[in-house]
Amino acid sequence: MSTPPCTPCGPGGPSPAITVKRGDSIDWHCRVQAGGPGGGLPLDITGWSIACQLRSVQRNAAARLVHEFAPAIVNAAAGQYRLSASNAQTAAWPAGLAALDVRYTDATGRVMHTETVAVLVCEAITR
Repeated sequence: MSTPPCTPCGPGGPSPAITVKRGDSIDWHCRVQAGGPGGGLPLDITGWSIACQLRSVQRNAAARLVHEFAPAIVNAAAGQYRLSASNAQTAAWPAGLAALDVRYTDATGRVMHTETVAVLVCEAITR
């Protein structure tokens, strides 16, 4: 991912962790792990449900739903799942700052959320 040529929040605004160009295909491979990012052991997510929404982040406005991902569990024992969006879906996303998190509900009904991730949606230069 490269640095985008747009900064919708201006100086001192939130720094995006992920940049997506409108019209890109997304296929994010994710893993649930114990012990925090980068150093944890995979958790078995058998029987879990996973939800993820991308919402616009606009000053003085309610966070509008941009995309509802349909997480696909790839390997439950290894805690692996995928979040995908087609190029047609991302082409419809509004340019600007957005945010997402992932909600996990384990087999006992306990609900957990990830940290919020900033996503900067930019126009593609090459068309």
